[in-house]
Amino acid sequence: MPGIIKDEDLIVWLKDNYMEIEFIAHAPGYQRVDRKERLSENITNLKTDKKLYAQKDLLIEIWKDLVAMAVIYLKSKDEREHFHDDGDYGIDELGKFFQEYCDFEKVLYGNGDYYRDHVSHVFKVFLLGEKLVSEDIGGFSSIEVMDSKLLLKNLKQESEERDEDYQKRIEAKLITADEKEAMWCIVSLTHDLGYPTEVVNDIHDNLKNMLTIFNIQDVSYILSQQSQMFNDSIVKLISSDLKIVENNSEGADEEESPEYITHTQAKYYFKYSRSIENWDHGVESCIVLVKSLVYFLETDYSIDERKTMDIDDARQFLIRQRILRAIASHNCDFIYHLKLDLSFLLRIIDEMQEWGRPSLSDLFIKTSDSSFSIDKFTKNDIEYTIRFSVVDGVTEADDKKKLHNNIKNYFKRCADKYIMILRSAVDGKERDKDKLILTLNVVDETEKEIKYKFKHPNPKDIELHVKGIKSSAKDYVEIKLEQLNEDDWDKFCDVQSN
Repeated sequence: MPGIIKDEDLIVWLKDNYMEIEFIAHAPGYQRVDRKERLSENITNLKTDKKLYAQKDLLIEIWKDLVAMAVIYLKSKDEREHFHDDGDYGIDELGKFFQEYCDFEKVLYGNGDYYRDHVSHVFKVFLLGEKLVSEDIGGFSSIEVMDSKLLLKNLKQESEERDEDYQKRIEAKLITADEKEAMWCIVSLTHDLGYPTEVVNDIHDNLKNMLTIFNIQDVSYILSQQSQMFNDSIVKLISSDLKIVENNSEGADEEESPEYITHTQAKYYFKYSRSIENWDHGVESCIVLVKSLVYFLETDYSIDERKTMDIDDARQFLIRQRILRAIASHNCDFIYHLKLDLSFLLRIIDEMQEWGRPSLSDLFIKTSDSSFSIDKFTKNDIEYTIRFSVVDGVTEADDKKKLHNNIKNYFKRCADKYIMILRSAVDGKERDKDKLILTLNVVDETEKEIKYKFKHPNPKDIELHVKGIKSSAKDYVEIKLEQLNEDDWDKFCDVQSN
């Protein structure tokens, strides 16, 4: 177990392991830019004794090369293409967008006292995922990306005449661990690209409210109508699922590939459409990616069922669609999770990355600090701990009481969120099979140590512990989710801890 993890640990891990990552070590058929040498130099220049957020200029350059190399690697494994190069088809433009994003973040810090860093944050998500997956669960082969949908066993009428060699040729099309790792790089480093759009909408609302005092009503922030149809197409792509054409299962030639179609899953389409209404930055990040990178613009999927796809088309659809769905889902509580797939990996690592993210309030007065540790990280059992402590020099009782309440409410928000995204849902039997258990520990060390614990083995056996006293899910759900009263929550915690 890694135990307490700091920025220094992630930087050291990167320096020691980056050349063992296949999409970084990979050499394109021919190249215009020596990204590997440039990346090596920048990683070497990272300081282990400095926080990641204090090294943003280096991170921006590393970000550009990592995302580029991940996309180039995925393209190199596309057997439909012949000449594999390091073409930057949209990657440079995306890099410029990220540069502008980093510059614009200075404005975002002023949007609220608790706006937190999102530049170094995405690196911590990427590196924490890399470290945990490689060291604790044996690599990215364990991360589900739904490529079993390519297999013939999904057909209702599987032909017994299919020989073993034929099945092996189909199984050889499954997405490899190295490709999954490249997918992880893209989802982790780009999942917050849409954040400015979400926050600017809030800024716009605040501006409108302020100017109404002077009877000014004509302040507008409207995205181009021209984009709405294309944006809707992106939502449909993210919401699509893959299916083998069943009437292709019998009488097929040995050399024939199965045929596939895609179809829009209505519940995903509704949920992501609702997210767009809320300016959710997950879906907005997908829109940025698809519009920037030719790699995503070249996604094949079924506009109608008259044109089927072969297995190579279907495989490439899955890679692109799973990247986008993971990003779109990471901030969308309408989406539920049943197993440690790519989407849940991003969601849980993103939630874990709480430590070392400076906010505007930290620029004026820093009253608390947090540390993060991993207690357990397997495919079926995840447990982590966030500790909050008072920094030196904070002695005021009012400050400590405020911190105590903030930590208590942080635990509540996390518990509510996890209850929502791990809720009872269609295909819940998958949870019984994989037995995914999630445990969160929050330790308040601001005055006297108070421990909060949330354990979720399944929707009916949720446990909450406050200062070692166990409560049932019924106690919590009846008080918190039905009545949702902050005073009740305070009483619930105070009764348990006294």
